[in-house]
Amino acid sequence: MGARPITVAACGNAACVLTDRELVRVRLADGVVEGRVALPPNTIDPQRPEAVHKLVVSPDGATLAVTSLDGTLRLLDSRTGRAVRELTGTSGDLQALAFSPDGTRLVAADHSSVLIWRTDITARPERHDVHGGRVSTAEWSADGGTLATLGVDGGVVLLDMTGKRRVGAVLTDALGARTTTLWATEQAIVVGQVTGRLLFVSPLDGTIEPAAERPHGTNAIDSARAGPSGERLITTDYLGASVWDLADRRLLGSVELLTDPPSPDPSSDSAPYYNTASWVSPDGRLAASTPSRAGPVIVDLFTRRVVRRLPPLPPPEAQIEVSVQGWTPDGRSLLITRQLSSAASDLLVVDATSGAVRLRVDTNSALPGGNRRGPHRPLSRRGHDRGDAPGPRCHGRSPVRAGVAGQRRQRDQRLDQSERALYRRGRSTAAADRLGHPDVPTGRDPAAARRQCR
Repeated sequence: MGARPITVAACGNAACVLTDRELVRVRLADGVVEGRVALPPNTIDPQRPEAVHKLVVSPDGATLAVTSLDGTLRLLDSRTGRAVRELTGTSGDLQALAFSPDGTRLVAADHSSVLIWRTDITARPERHDVHGGRVSTAEWSADGGTLATLGVDGGVVLLDMTGKRRVGAVLTDALGARTTTLWATEQAIVVGQVTGRLLFVSPLDGTIEPAAERPHGTNAIDSARAGPSGERLITTDYLGASVWDLADRRLLGSVELLTDPPSPDPSSDSAPYYNTASWVSPDGRLAASTPSRAGPVIVDLFTRRVVRRLPPLPPPEAQIEVSVQGWTPDGRSLLITRQLSSAASDLLVVDATSGAVRLRVDTNSALPGGNRRGPHRPLSRRGHDRGDAPGPRCHGRSPVRAGVAGQRRQRDQRLDQSERALYRRGRSTAAADRLGHPDVPTGRDPAAARRQCR
């Protein structure tokens, strides 16, 4: 009996794959299917199975949150598939799903509203209307006391979840520039900006402290990530990475991710786009990135050295984007997604020591025992789609670009494939000048302008 994959998420040491008919658990160690369970009635629209494409997992891996076309948010037991609870109070098209660190609360964005449910009762959510447009990202602090949300307009809002201060601190004006990445740690909410600035925002009172150093210059910061311990922070741009001491908010040094610098000749660039965003291992010591087709790179955050350069990923080669999405819970493998085309993508579990592919989940094919069922929405960051139309994307985690998705689709229709690749990499400001993209400055150095589509 065929099963068409819709989306996938990590469930502890297994991958939970939501299909158009059932929930399938695949063991990450060897790819063995641990179990298949039927989904509760009305979970999947049989006419539009791809409409259910948002799936997040609780920190303990026991509960799945799945959205449906009518706006209902269902909590499912990850092993039995049983519906534990239905959460209502939305208008549909939920985005930015995230469980709190203790799993007792679940946040989702209903367009510009931030909704927060308790997961132990069936009740209407808390509603916070603190953004002027669509909310694209939500991140909890390590203690669950602060919720940081990011809008497509670049506005960042901190919501106090302890009950001491119920109105969020709106930081948009104070930040002074567009936000490109957001990461919540116990010490601070880390904000990376398109201008290359790094900011530390207090989760207690919203105080903003700019980093004293600026190692990325005017290059947009692609990612800012820290491990669970929060000792070290790594920030990346398209050229390299920088390591910070989070406690002192001090730059420790920089790391070159590429063996050779990018070619200054725009004609030498071609798809796919290799996302330099780094993800930190569960023990907080290593960080992984895919800066080029040469293969993933592993950096030691304490010695600030590249400790391993893994071999190139196996065929087929991606045509759009390659990105590290995280680590397995044991820290032994990387989770890497590839957008092979506008209608196909896969998930690779790659050994972090040897680079061997332990498991490949082809999301355009059936799971074991199934058959090919045709195109689908490609995978995006953290195993769920952010609502963008399938096709070339700047970054799976891009919060701002969703707000100009329609303009970008129109622009892409007028650019051929090679020019789109150059545009995504920031090598061709001529395309931006000619098409008048609202978020990319014209007449500037390409390196400074390269990521403002995000």
